[in-house]
Amino acid sequence: MITNLKKALEAYFFKESRLNKELINSLSKILYHCSKKKKITFEEIKVLNEGDITDLIFFINEKKLLIPRKTFSGTMEWDDTFFLNNSNEIYEIPNIIKQMIREAINSGLWNPEKVIIKLFKKIGEKDYEKMPTLIKTLYQYSKNYQIYGSQIKSKCDDMLLGDKVNSIISELKGTGIMSPKLSSSFFHSIQQKSPIYELNPSIFKKEK
Repeated sequence: MITNLKKALEAYFFKESRLNKELINSLSKILYHCSKKKKITFEEIKVLNEGDITDLIFFINEKKLLIPRKTFSGTMEWDDTFFLNNSNEIYEIPNIIKQMIREAINSGLWNPEKVIIKLFKKIGEKDYEKMPTLIKTLYQYSKNYQIYGSQIKSKCDDMLLGDKVNSIISELKGTGIMSPKLSSSFFHSIQQKSPIYELNPSIFKKEK
């Protein structure tokens, strides 16, 4: 089962120069562990790690595979999280990542479309079949995985989902697909009169 997960991770992150053998082995073991639990401690990560712990923690943070429980200002923003090599640190796994891992364990594939449909159906979204297309579109219109709320509204309108944009934004945040990015982008938000959100880079890659 962990072999399938490793295969899926290697395929998705194949072009990452830092993804050496030790890192992929460590990442596979850590995420396999997280597929059965909601959290993992830094000490548990150290036990499962095979290489440089700093490189591993940096990669996990950059790809938003795990999110530190502690935050700087008490918000849900990813930018507000401490991501330090702290022996007391506890990391949580976004729901979407947990479901992606479980699917990868079974199939050997990093399959966001299938997982998104299943996840949004489970949480009661009536238009769950439209979600993969909508979410992939948001990624393509994002810049450095950041997107304005007004852009999300526009893409929802295009798919006849404009009347429920607020609930969709809540679902995207709740599943771990995106996070508000308000404090660090305050002036841009004011200029555009629209909040900014950050998309999880481990769901879809932005096509060039």
